[in-house]
Amino acid sequence: MSNNKYNTEFQKNNLGKLSENRLSVYTPEYAKDMRIDKFLSLNYTFFSRAKIQELIKKGKVKVNQKTIQSPSYRITSHQKITIDPLLEKTFPLKKELPPIIFEDDYIIGLDKPANLIVHPAPSVKESTLVDILLKTFPSLIDIGPPHRAGIIHRLDKNTSGIILIAKSNDVLTHLSKQFKNREIKKQYIGLIDGHPNEKNAIINAPLGRNPTKRSTVSITNSGKPSITTYKVLKTYPQHSLVEVFPKSGRTHQIRVHFSAIGHPIAGDTTYGSKTKIDNRHFLHAKSIEFLHPNTLKKQIIETNIPSDLNQILLEINDV
Repeated sequence: MSNNKYNTEFQKNNLGKLSENRLSVYTPEYAKDMRIDKFLSLNYTFFSRAKIQELIKKGKVKVNQKTIQSPSYRITSHQKITIDPLLEKTFPLKKELPPIIFEDDYIIGLDKPANLIVHPAPSVKESTLVDILLKTFPSLIDIGPPHRAGIIHRLDKNTSGIILIAKSNDVLTHLSKQFKNREIKKQYIGLIDGHPNEKNAIINAPLGRNPTKRSTVSITNSGKPSITTYKVLKTYPQHSLVEVFPKSGRTHQIRVHFSAIGHPIAGDTTYGSKTKIDNRHFLHAKSIEFLHPNTLKKQIIETNIPSDLNQILLEINDV
């Protein structure tokens, strides 16, 4: 069975539970005789396999309440695995629920601010959107894998804008399929350094993890196909305001593509911007268009450009 199939089966059967700082999971039939470190790393992608092995050796992983200290331990079906504590340290919630800009019986649309991480991970030492959602909507713990809380897609920490949350596993599956089939249209507004030669263009370059710095992404022939279209809306003395439509949803896609053409997103020092912006870069997910999972009619959710970005536009216009 492929890694993708393991993940698909795991998510479909909703086998994990996240409670406070403890992760519990019941092993499914298909995982019989699999190494415990492999099973956990396949199904909890916010853990690397090395991190799983470290937790096991520290005695933080139990099978049926018995501590397991060998990463090569072979699991059987219908066992209860717990990781306790899930993270090295807990953190009080210091952030409020982002504004709800759309809600019905099926979907929540949030306007995520910049400087907010979406998903928890062992390396994350601050409150995340998942933490906030589970505090506000406890029932979301049952939507998707335990670390997902119904979130259908993600935004980078320092990107603001629309995030969709499913209220049921059926809705999560329906909208995730639309994302996979590239049927969802996302519009971003960004400010880039400099002035591109083409005012309307397509950036087509495959993306993959940077082998020398795994937290970043780079253009590579072995990467996944990635397409971004853009239109220049307005030019400033040293910047350009652009409307952006990613045709695929790769990690850091817009940021890497604009960096590749020599015009990084303003404030994105990770990918070469010389513009200084406090606690964010100038990229905002302004609208999203999809087929509503209940009505099957076109649904558009929009949000305004946040005040801090509007202030930046006023300041650079005066340069």
